[in-house]
Amino acid sequence: AKVQQDELLEELVSYGLAPCADTIDLGSQGLYRLLERKSPASRPQQDVPAQSPVGTDVAVVPQPSPLATVGRSAGPALTKASSTALEAAPPSAIAAPAPALPEPSRGVILPPLPQRAQSKRFGGWVGLSALLVIGIPSILAVAYFGFLASSQFVTTFQFAVRGASLAASGRAPSASGGLSGAGAMSPDAFVIADYINSPQAISDVERGMDLKGMFAKPSADFWSRLAANSSAEQLNAFWNRMVWAHFDLISGNVSVSVRAFTPQDSLQLARGLIASSNEMFRRLNLQAQQDFVRAANDNLARAEKQLSTSRQTLLAFREKNGLLDVDKTAQAGASIIDDMRKQLAGLQFQYAGIRATAPKSPMLGTLKQQIAALENEIKNTDQQGASGVTVVSPVILGQYQSLDLERQFAEKQYTDALALKAQAYLIAQNQQSYLALFDEPGLAQTSLYPDRLKSILTVILAAAVAWFVGMLITYAIRDHLA
Repeated sequence: AKVQQDELLEELVSYGLAPCADTIDLGSQGLYRLLERKSPASRPQQDVPAQSPVGTDVAVVPQPSPLATVGRSAGPALTKASSTALEAAPPSAIAAPAPALPEPSRGVILPPLPQRAQSKRFGGWVGLSALLVIGIPSILAVAYFGFLASSQFVTTFQFAVRGASLAASGRAPSASGGLSGAGAMSPDAFVIADYINSPQAISDVERGMDLKGMFAKPSADFWSRLAANSSAEQLNAFWNRMVWAHFDLISGNVSVSVRAFTPQDSLQLARGLIASSNEMFRRLNLQAQQDFVRAANDNLARAEKQLSTSRQTLLAFREKNGLLDVDKTAQAGASIIDDMRKQLAGLQFQYAGIRATAPKSPMLGTLKQQIAALENEIKNTDQQGASGVTVVSPVILGQYQSLDLERQFAEKQYTDALALKAQAYLIAQNQQSYLALFDEPGLAQTSLYPDRLKSILTVILAAAVAWFVGMLITYAIRDHLA
């Protein structure tokens, strides 16, 4: 390296440059030697290539030094510097000698430091992707929500379900045959809220107004309005977007909001929905009352039929056995037999006394005949009865008691069914539930939908997030494949 530096200095000196004592130390960039031009008298005359431009000067040539950064290769740099110095040598005239030049002032010219190539801040496929994913959707969102989207006006109303429940009117007896649980009534507010959100409400409201014409106004924008030739399913989906009913579990109230493209349409739709809800609730109450009364009547009919059957069975049993009243018949027969047994006991006592005092008395034969006749009568009475009284055996008495118990149970059921029927009519008269509208609908003053600024910001933010996530995925895949 030292030899190459000396050769390079000698070559530069031959071209009219003289090294100075001053050097510039740029640290890691290397050590530079300064040179200055010699006067024309002190430099030797040399042939200069004809293609050298006139008036070109080289004042400074960088010279690598051993003080430069370790590991730098000096050979190629010196060779390049040498060729550069030869091309930049001072010119001379081809035919005439070069005129004398004044002594230039001493100066220092440093070569430019290497700089890193700067990439474009915006452009390329990154910029194109940002324009497609963020820019175009944002422009479309601003154009639509800011200028094209139609205003939508909201009308709200609230109501509560009021009226005495079946549970508060009393509980049916347990023998009512399936009506004991009728007092537990389902929440009517849930029913009304579900009705407003159902296709049945659409059918009921359409009877009083042109619902499709209201939702398919030509003045509304294409994306907001309902299609003119829409089907029932499309109308139902559009209804669920424009009408909203919510049941509050804490207060028990139902809140309803209705949207339309004009304030008048929104108010008209809200009033029509209130009318249809009242009519539906009236039909619901009437049907519940009719079902309750019908169940009570059916239960009474069953009890009456059962009572009639039990009475006929008992009457047939009495006619078969010749009994009017088994209990009284049995009591009468038992009384007659008891009297005869008392008479028999008296005769036997009298016969024993006479026989003890006068064994040959003629009265003994008479008493003996009377005792035998009375014993025979008692025996026949036990089998057939006496004095036309039918004897009731234990088997007949058990059958009679079973049939009579069924009759008594049927009478008890019939009595309960009569009471339940009277109670059902009373409940049907008092069970008049109704919709209490405490927040009536009013004409909207300003549009609440669409929320233009919020919608635009939402689109921009969603597009930015999608673009950022896509870039992360793209760079991750590229680094993985590199």
